[in-house]
Amino acid sequence: MARTYAGFCLRAPAFLDCALSLMHRPARDLRAIVSESVWFRLGQGMAGCVEHVAQILRSGVQTGDFAIEEPDYLANVLWTQALGIMHLARFRVAIHEPAPNIPQIVPIRPEAVIDSCVHAAIATAMHAH
Repeated sequence: MARTYAGFCLRAPAFLDCALSLMHRPARDLRAIVSESVWFRLGQGMAGCVEHVAQILRSGVQTGDFAIEEPDYLANVLWTQALGIMHLARFRVAIHEPAPNIPQIVPIRPEAVIDSCVHAAIATAMHAH
């Protein structure tokens, strides 16, 4: 699921931009500037995405693969975590400091970021309570 979602974010940069834009402000601020119908449709769209993740987590709890107390909360964490990680794939560079106060830009492969997204999702799910 994480690989599919990450791949979609990479192939659909407008989705990633829109999702990150919506999360740019607190929900109460967003709610104050959109109509009731837009707020409802946003909720439907986001809940539909997050519910797929929550179902996988609930299934993992039932089989004993995960020890998660709040699958719905963790689904939101994983969904948001993936958006942030995939923004790095879109950016296509990382930065580090090879010497004090000397920044260096290093190109990154989007496929490597997708792998990181998958590993982060698994690690988060395996260590959540």
